Amino acid sequence: MSLHKTRQARSINAAAITALVCITGLSACGGGSDGGSPTPPPVTVPVAQAPSFTSQPQNQSAQAGQSVTFSVAASSTDPLSYQWTRNGVAIPGATGSTYTVAAARLSDNAAVFSVTARNAAGSADSAKAALTVTGTGLVPLAGAIAEKPGPDTPPAFDAMGGLSIDAAGKLFVAGGYNITSIDSAGIIRRLPVDPVCNTWAAGHDMAGNVYVSCWAAIYKVSPAGVVSLVAGNRDARGAIDAKGAAARFDNPQDIAVDANGVVYVSDRGREAASLRRIDAAGNVTTMALHTFRDGTGGAKPITLRAPSALAIDATANVLLIEGNLIYKITAGGTATIVAGSADGGWADGDAFNARFSSPSGLAIDAAGTLYISDTGNASIRKIAADGKVQTLAGRYEQIGSADGQGNKASFNLPRGIDVDAAGNVFVNDAGNKTVRKITPAGVVTTVAGTPVLPRSSGSIDGLAHDARFYAPKGIAADAAGNVFIADSLNHAIRKINPDGAVTTLAGSARVSGNADGTAGQASFRLPTELSVDASGNLFVFDVASSQAPGISLVRKVSTAGVVTTVQIPVDPRDVTPAGKPATVTLPTMTTDAAGNIYLVSTATNANNYCATPKNPAFCDSLRRITLRRIAADGSVATLAENYNGTSPGVLMLGFRYGGMAVDHAGAVYLSDLESNVIWKVSGGAMTIFAGTPGKGGASDGKEEARFSTLGRMAFDKAGNLFVADTGNFTIRKITPAGVVSTPVGTAGKNDLALGSLPGSLPAVSGIAFDAKGVMYLTVADGVVKVVLP
Repeated sequence: MSLHKTRQARSINAAAITALVCITGLSACGGGSDGGSPTPPPVTVPVAQAPSFTSQPQNQSAQAGQSVTFSVAASSTDPLSYQWTRNGVAIPGATGSTYTVAAARLSDNAAVFSVTARNAAGSADSAKAALTVTGTGLVPLAGAIAEKPGPDTPPAFDAMGGLSIDAAGKLFVAGGYNITSIDSAGIIRRLPVDPVCNTWAAGHDMAGNVYVSCWAAIYKVSPAGVVSLVAGNRDARGAIDAKGAAARFDNPQDIAVDANGVVYVSDRGREAASLRRIDAAGNVTTMALHTFRDGTGGAKPITLRAPSALAIDATANVLLIEGNLIYKITAGGTATIVAGSADGGWADGDAFNARFSSPSGLAIDAAGTLYISDTGNASIRKIAADGKVQTLAGRYEQIGSADGQGNKASFNLPRGIDVDAAGNVFVNDAGNKTVRKITPAGVVTTVAGTPVLPRSSGSIDGLAHDARFYAPKGIAADAAGNVFIADSLNHAIRKINPDGAVTTLAGSARVSGNADGTAGQASFRLPTELSVDASGNLFVFDVASSQAPGISLVRKVSTAGVVTTVQIPVDPRDVTPAGKPATVTLPTMTTDAAGNIYLVSTATNANNYCATPKNPAFCDSLRRITLRRIAADGSVATLAENYNGTSPGVLMLGFRYGGMAVDHAGAVYLSDLESNVIWKVSGGAMTIFAGTPGKGGASDGKEEARFSTLGRMAFDKAGNLFVADTGNFTIRKITPAGVVSTPVGTAGKNDLALGSLPGSLPAVSGIAFDAKGVMYLTVADGVVKVVLP
């Protein structure tokens, strides 16, 4: 409760009271006789007090369609007035001591109600009370969940990656399944790119051609709208240097084009990351990078792990973001650090003292000034010619969508960036789904798009609606009804109890690391996967190092919040031909009820052998993929591997997996990101459980079922498998007999429509079920609850 005003007691002396009585003509005034009345004593008027609540509003629950009433009682010496609020916004006409929701909707779930009481002396705010609405459908649970109002209209930007500006000042935004152009008048148009292309990177040449990535291929779109292949194959990934369609890319991140039309592509692949070069004839080569030669004439090679943004300076040097570092690379491949540190963080100042956090956009102006989208720090940084790093706009950890100058402005996941001839910087503000403009003076305005969830990200604990997350991913639920979230960009594990209260169980918001300890003493780095065993222990998939983002740790969080790192035994077969340990990455993880850990591991440069009988398709001696089970006692079982050598076993099929789940019988299921199928490992074999290899789509059924970019998976208590079909923005259900249906989401609709099923969903990062069969999904910066029929 807060008191806004107080009133002082007032004393009126006897003479004043006597004068008042005389005015009223009462006999107490008397005449002038000698025996007048004695002087009356002073009178004290009672103090008027601000309201005080004697009864607070209570949390309420209702079925969809039922009415529910919140009420308070307050004491006061003066008459009271009331004003109720819903999620901090005043409710028109709600001015009594009670407020009734006449017919609760599913979208009212987790709404927070409170009331302010006022009198002449001041005001007081009540406690907050949450409304829980139950029923079949999509309901908000926690975080910044907003139902899209009005009729369904396609958003201007489904997703936002690269941004490029041509000589005429036209903007090109890559992301999702579109390339969008924005002219100087603000008119938005979609470019004629293949509608099933998932675009991400964008660049342009001097002639006005726009270059975009489409899965694993690079395309060119002419000013007339003609689309042509430059290099690669959208349906076949790899790392092959060749000409045109014969070349292979794995995971293009950004594109830059120099004055001679040479195209550079940062390629972050499964086996290796690299900087690729495409000449004017379409020949693709991989650039060999090294530091300066030392006194003996040697040069140390540089191995890329996480290349992202690119830019070209006036002398044709390539500027490249690698993790939290910025490199300058000459035509000969000599690389020098321009600014940053591998560990990341935030700091302005000298180039080598400056710190960035997951930067993902890079641009350079005519004067040689570099501009960086510092995504993890929600700000735009610049590096002047003297190497000094400054923050141009936004503020460290201040996430939002506010326009303004310098640190008065705020961003949410800024990514693609470019600068025009006048020195104006344009940024894809991906978390807000807007394009922002920054003048040379640092004034920020929004030039296209409408913020979807302004100020939606954060690290706030509290009631469900008031809580904030930052890119939540993995999710799990225990037997007591608690829901746990891997809050990835907050580097923390969050807990939602059955009453909807959000707390931080382990880790500290925006503090990254791998320290073990209790609660806030422990630290995580980009936690993603999350699972829970029957005893309530959590298992977290955590990035081991900012220098090695593909190399992960498994962390265990006890019910008391004690965090330890699980020691994963080294596979003795994961060695190089020279007998040294191979580089092992762990793309996905899960656990079963008994606490057994299941891991897919990929060992690069491993000394492996072909399966017997030999199959040339599986005879790649540079990569070994295994499915392993680690028991609580540390014993290990290899359940499948793609190269078995001379020993019998299950042949591992597929290379890239989006999710994993284990059923009650111990069978393991893997969602294949490339083949659009779900594999089942059981009974000494790896077989297709659902889908057809290489055939995408959104159809239901059994043999005719099709998927698109499969992600996380979870089983319900009846043994049905549910999978996030991220390419279709749906949740698919697969019965034990392999029959596929779509209970949640509408294929092709990339927004959140709450209420009755199927509704519609944005991209889903995590999926889990509780003991009652309720489904939980992580989306954007919040958590959605799905009550199935």
